[in-house]
Amino acid sequence: PFTITSTGSTSVSIGTTGSPADITLEYRKGTDSWDAYTIGAAVALLNGDYIQFRAGEGGNESFSTSEFAYYNINVSGEGTVNLSGNIMSLLDRSLLKDSVPSYAFCRFCNSEKIVDASNLKLPATALANNCYCAMFCNCTSLTTAPELPATTLAEFCYSDMFKRCTSLTTAPELPATTLANC
Repeated sequence: PFTITSTGSTSVSIGTTGSPADITLEYRKGTDSWDAYTIGAAVALLNGDYIQFRAGEGGNESFSTSEFAYYNINVSGEGTVNLSGNIMSLLDRSLLKDSVPSYAFCRFCNSEKIVDASNLKLPATALANNCYCAMFCNCTSLTTAPELPATTLAEFCYSDMFKRCTSLTTAPELPATTLANC
């Protein structure tokens, strides 16, 4: 599942901007049992602690719905965080979906506290318009990006994904051979 690991003392939540579609999430801290997650609820993490998120039992048909109505990670505290696991667990906890809906994960990781996303998996092969757009925008501490394995791109699907990521020194390879008209 999608995982946030703390380096130092942090407080982590998944919140909203605007009014995106309703979703259901479950979470667990470390190896605890899965519990229903209340959007916006902060969870305190110490150095080395991690929290995992996945879709509720019915899954989520959408995630964010526009560049003005989206879910996003909020991190506060003295430490920083690293991201890992499969992002698709937020849509389907069984990981059977291979497509990302429009605007999914748009502006999702906008935090200057995110340092490493090299172990974050974005495995979907069917991308919809604007998915992942500005996903890491303003992540000024991000040093390592995830792989981008999709080979067919939809309109604006990776648009501004790493905008203002001033600590990112190497961009991920883009194996896509089919690009959308924009």
